[in-house]
Amino acid sequence: METERQHIPSSRTAKPLDEPVLRPRGQSRPGLDIVRNCRVGYDGSALVFEDRGGTRRSFPVGKSGIVRAVLVDSQAPDVSGRVGPPIPGGWGELLFCDATDSVVARLRLDHWVPEADRLAVRPTGGERLLARSGAAALLKKAGIPVTIVQERQQVTGPTMRVPNALPTWYAAVRGVAVVIWAVSWALGLMLKSDAPWLLVPAAAAALAGPAAYLAVRAASRKQKAGREGIRIAPAPAQKSGASVRFCTTASVYIEARDLVLVDGAGGERRLARSGAHGVTSLVLRTGHKGSERLGVELAGPDGQVRAALPWQWWFAGSEGEQRWQELKAATGLPVEERALRKGASWPADPVAQADAHLMRPLPGPLARSASAFPESTLGGANKWIMAMMAVFSLGAGATLFGSPHLRVGVLVLSVLALCGALLPALAHHVVGRVRLDRPAPGLEPVE
Repeated sequence: METERQHIPSSRTAKPLDEPVLRPRGQSRPGLDIVRNCRVGYDGSALVFEDRGGTRRSFPVGKSGIVRAVLVDSQAPDVSGRVGPPIPGGWGELLFCDATDSVVARLRLDHWVPEADRLAVRPTGGERLLARSGAAALLKKAGIPVTIVQERQQVTGPTMRVPNALPTWYAAVRGVAVVIWAVSWALGLMLKSDAPWLLVPAAAAALAGPAAYLAVRAASRKQKAGREGIRIAPAPAQKSGASVRFCTTASVYIEARDLVLVDGAGGERRLARSGAHGVTSLVLRTGHKGSERLGVELAGPDGQVRAALPWQWWFAGSEGEQRWQELKAATGLPVEERALRKGASWPADPVAQADAHLMRPLPGPLARSASAFPESTLGGANKWIMAMMAVFSLGAGATLFGSPHLRVGVLVLSVLALCGALLPALAHHVVGRVRLDRPAPGLEPVE
């Protein structure tokens, strides 16, 4: 069945989909536009998938389109016999089927739970997982019945997939550059006396990867974590040693439709403020005697914890009470104070446990690693591949004694490639050590 595509020049100018809508898992730069723009909703006649650029794909609902949904919620033993993570996709997959049971579209739930980016394992399953993502409310609104099965199914079909943060062209440029470099460099060395010019495209290819990386970084600089709405900044306890990075980056934004949580590394996730899967209450967790405040949990209508703010790092400072009152007033949510049972500890919920570590200042090396701009799906090792290409080109160029112009060209391109491969990461590390990961003024710990 053909899906209908509609291109909208900007998702900011398009009419937002009515709640309930599915929001993607949290992202950092350069994927903040994914968090803000990617949505799955229902427009009255079709399921609509909106991507980061504003293009909408419609999947009609009804006799001529989607008539039912199947949640594949299975776990399978791995090769050693232990029970592995749920498959497919770790958190299960939602299949949308037509009257002939053909799969019209697929949706991986770990792509569409905002807090999924910080959880190694899913906190729940089945109907509660559908409710957490918002899929249960969306299916109900669209009139699509859903069944839950445990069997793994091998299926194909269009996927409502959260895209990779790095653009496709970037991966293509770097992949092609590696191939061109390897061929040109090898042939250039073998035919150095007859065709020394082959080392020039090799050096140019070594520069292409870092150049593409710098271009993507430059384009993403306009993406600032949190954009609008009322901002609640953290107020860490005095002498806590909270870093400049945490105090200037971590935030809670209250927008018209979303509660936006930004951690100290710039990661952003968005939770609905309304609907069956929205945040409906603030739960103040205290010690079992009720005197010690431990943290604030943002909970859904069925009590599922969607996010948590450790009290020491958000509300224990000199302006902490003011920030707490601002959060309550801006969200308009009811507050429930809940004391722990004797002997219990906070946090206990998996989401709260993750946020207790991530919504607080991170140790310097970890903060620099978490906030670093991604280079590729290969991780940080990719910059060393680019650097080695530049070094080998530099070494080859240094041997071109009979061709001074070619030699200068190869050396210049190779040096630029080496600088482009290593200097951004070095600058990020130095700025972090010298300024961002040092205690904020007035919060220095006691020696």
